[in-house]
Amino acid sequence: MKRVDALMIRFLQGTCSEEEKAQFLSWLNENSENEVLFFQMKEIFDARKRFPVYEKMYGVDIHIETEDLEESTFSGMFTTDYSLKEVLEIINISNPISYTIQNKVVFINSKSIKSSKSP
Repeated sequence: MKRVDALMIRFLQGTCSEEEKAQFLSWLNENSENEVLFFQMKEIFDARKRFPVYEKMYGVDIHIETEDLEESTFSGMFTTDYSLKEVLEIINISNPISYTIQNKVVFINSKSIKSSKSP
């Protein structure tokens, strides 16, 4: 499964080779469960593009400080019912992070949590 996940991410990023693309599409068409898994993963992949939405929603700038997090995907849609700190804590459940909030800037690292006050 780990191999398929890595291949799926490369497929979504558009970085897989033609051979990997053929392998992935073959796996995808094997059964409907694979299609469901792919669309779930695609949602997670697309969620990563939502940081600008959260920046606007919470009035902050988000800076990913650790290179390995640049490759990570984050799943979920949050409304203003959740505070910024709550959103960061939820992300921490699936992908351990540390974060610091300074004024209106959020710095996110892949370390143990260092929480700060919400803006």
